[in-house]
Amino acid sequence: MAFVEKKPTEEEIKYLKSFEIRCPYGNSGSFDEVYYDKDRNFYMFYLFGPGFKRESLPMYWGIVWNDKPIILGVYKSSTGRPSEGLHVVWDICSIVGKNNKFIEINDEIVNVIKDALISTNGCTHFKVIDTKFI
Repeated sequence: MAFVEKKPTEEEIKYLKSFEIRCPYGNSGSFDEVYYDKDRNFYMFYLFGPGFKRESLPMYWGIVWNDKPIILGVYKSSTGRPSEGLHVVWDICSIVGKNNKFIEINDEIVNVIKDALISTNGCTHFKVIDTKFI
């Protein structure tokens, strides 16, 4: 199953809040929408940060994957015109567990995170021509 953007149920919000995931600046997310892949038991939700310029704070996302909390920090940039299509670039700067706990980074986690980030491209409501990770 592919990622879907959805409004979480009250039960899902309670489940996600139980992990007490916070970005380094204390924000825990609003849970207005989550990106979810049922087959991979993966939830991703926005925590805090603009993440649009290298000089600014990263964009932080909370992730719960197979009952494991993860905090993702990324920068996002794009070129092109919205009317013609955008080229999106994601720069993953951190993947850590809750409270900066070390987690093993392997191809599986990187690939599922990439798939989740690509699914957020649709939230801009612009045509995305391609997506690149650096």
